[in-house]
Amino acid sequence: MKRLATILLVLASCLAKAQSVDYNKIIVTNQISAISFEEKLVQLAWSNHPSNKVVAQKVQLAQTQRAQARWSWLDDIYLEGNYNEFTGDQEIDALARSFYPRYNIGIRLPLSTFAQTPLSAKLASERLSISEYDVNAKKLEVRENVLLAVERLKERFKIIKLRERIQEDYFLMFQSTEKKFRAGEISLEIYRSTSQAYYLKEEEIIQARSNFNQQRIALEAMIGVELKDIEGYVEFIDRLTMETQEK
Repeated sequence: MKRLATILLVLASCLAKAQSVDYNKIIVTNQISAISFEEKLVQLAWSNHPSNKVVAQKVQLAQTQRAQARWSWLDDIYLEGNYNEFTGDQEIDALARSFYPRYNIGIRLPLSTFAQTPLSAKLASERLSISEYDVNAKKLEVRENVLLAVERLKERFKIIKLRERIQEDYFLMFQSTEKKFRAGEISLEIYRSTSQAYYLKEEEIIQARSNFNQQRIALEAMIGVELKDIEGYVEFIDRLTMETQEK
């Protein structure tokens, strides 16, 4: 029974380690260049958006405050200097009848120092941990938002291509109907119905392109640059085009 309990504890420990998140890998560092286009967008969003810089600077501020708290006990150590007619010219009081030391070094140790300094340091460390948690949460948020935006962009692009293919079929039907109408083979009602169906597909393409552009603008707001200026964007679009042609 004890052996089984030990095995279960070891397995639980291994699972806990396996499920832990390495937040340093959530955002690929700039030193790594061989990354996918999607990862590059996540990288740009983290580097360029001001809100991400705010949480990073809060960590630096918390680190400074922690160091300040740890060294606050130095406030109780003082060094003073005295300069007057006695310390400046010893001949005035050659017998040293007046005690005016040139330097005073002292230490004040209020009893609160022994409790307040460790507590202040602990509080500063807790604030630093909270700031680091905020950075990690922000990394997850940025990654999620960018990748979801990319998926929506892919979806809207593929919808454009799909509707363009459908529109081509309707265009051929429209041309055939127009030819038959001129030849007097079909009625005006059939011609109008076919024309309306064709122009409706044209309208759907316009709407699909607008949706794509809106999503592109939203994604560019996250990363801070235009997609067309990012290396790999052309290949990204070509890959999406090939995926729509394969189906």
